[in-house]
Amino acid sequence: MCGYETEKLIQHKKKFRLAGMAASFYPQLLNPFDIICDCEYYFHIHNHDHIKMENQMAMSARERKQKQLENERRELARQMDATYPYLKVPFFEYLSEDGNWTSVQLCFDLMGFEPPFFEDDRGPADVAGEDCFDDEEQRIETFKSSEKSIGRAEVMMDLLLDAAMELSGIINSYKQGELQKRRQELEQADLSDPEQRSMALQDAAEIARLQEELQKNVRRTFQTWRVKVL
Repeated sequence: MCGYETEKLIQHKKKFRLAGMAASFYPQLLNPFDIICDCEYYFHIHNHDHIKMENQMAMSARERKQKQLENERRELARQMDATYPYLKVPFFEYLSEDGNWTSVQLCFDLMGFEPPFFEDDRGPADVAGEDCFDDEEQRIETFKSSEKSIGRAEVMMDLLLDAAMELSGIINSYKQGELQKRRQELEQADLSDPEQRSMALQDAAEIARLQEELQKNVRRTFQTWRVKVL
């Protein structure tokens, strides 16, 4: 047998072995030898499926980690502040000696709101509005991790931040909408006069700059007011 025929025989044997392996991976094929010439394609598909399965397992691992972190956050939210056992002087008494409290009250005065008062050691559940909850159980559950006057101050801080975040979004949406209207008015205006066209281009550039600024986020730093550990 010549060298050429020997090489062809070796290639055919390799293909037959591959076809047999393909049949083991794909038993649904009626005749695996019909796909001898395409067996590499089937192995490519099998390898692709294997990689895809590994990616799905990796995604599942990330999802499990995210779920774990979410459960930890929920657990922390239900826990009392870790400093509570060491707080001996009631917070409402401490406020009477802290001159900075008048600055907080001034902020409410400037907004036109009645400043908050801490006259006793009642907690947030005792002063929250009646219409905020469906029943008493929901009220208790909401403030489960905050107690006494210090808990009321903590909740006040949380809610003021929530209110500020929502209000910032409302203001931003309003300004974005108004700027977009002015921009559309400029685009539809008659700018045949060179001077008016020049002014319109300046206004359009300024509006675009303002819109870009409104896309940015603002960061403010606060001192820690809650300490919770698992």
